Amino acid sequence: MAPPNPTGILQKPLVTFYFCRHGETDLNIQGLMQGSGVDAPLNDLGRRQAHYLGQRFRDIPVDWVITSGLARAQQTAKEVLHHHPQCRYTEDPRLNEICWGEWEGKPTSICSPVLARWNAGDYEAKSEGAESAVEAGMRALQAMDDVMKEIGSSQHVVLVLHGRLLRIILSLLINRNLDFMNYYPHKNTSVNVVSAYKKEALTEAEVACLNDELKLFEKANTPVPSPMLTHANTEHFTKESPTPADQVLDKAVRYSSDYYVNNFLFRPILLNSLDHLPW
Repeated sequence: MAPPNPTGILQKPLVTFYFCRHGETDLNIQGLMQGSGVDAPLNDLGRRQAHYLGQRFRDIPVDWVITSGLARAQQTAKEVLHHHPQCRYTEDPRLNEICWGEWEGKPTSICSPVLARWNAGDYEAKSEGAESAVEAGMRALQAMDDVMKEIGSSQHVVLVLHGRLLRIILSLLINRNLDFMNYYPHKNTSVNVVSAYKKEALTEAEVACLNDELKLFEKANTPVPSPMLTHANTEHFTKESPTPADQVLDKAVRYSSDYYVNNFLFRPILLNSLDHLPW
């Protein structure tokens, strides 16, 4: 999926990010919750997916490969490293999947109540012992902040991460809020290409272009409830008064001068691409 691009950007981005999801695990095909507390390895198909993902980057310059502290992401990332053995490699637990607490290892349908609260704008909702979208977003932004502080110009960075965390990161970096999480699908080993531009290096016309693109993207992707939700399993949650989205984001993850990434604009180039898979 390619976002709208009405006018284009004249200069090259400072950084090109490739946000990738890990390959398939047995828990994926079993429909079980797999958060930071479940360290499942790739299955046979997942290893094949990772192999083809690595081949996708064979002829693409890669300066830095970053992954989480979990085996499924690390196994996938090492297939990229196979073609770029000299590049920098980092494992950062701040980029682990969101923690689902007591729901880890259980059927994915169990998370519907929390997803309903998130759809209503209450991003602090969570299950017992879990992280909220806000909490996961805060640690992910801290990790991305450190990456942006160390990055050089015209670099290519591959991040191999996890489904829900990818939704959170992409929504925060591109849309600067959590309202668009549902519009970043995440098939196993899907690739999301995002360009980062330093604000101070852009002309007013280029900033306007980026903002226009974002408006078109958001207009074409108006947030809707997750398809996992049903009236029966959300009724008693939607009756409650959620914390307003603006209040949550102002409190925790809205961009501010505290974040170095606030100095950048992030432009989606390609989303949820599986062009590397032969099937």
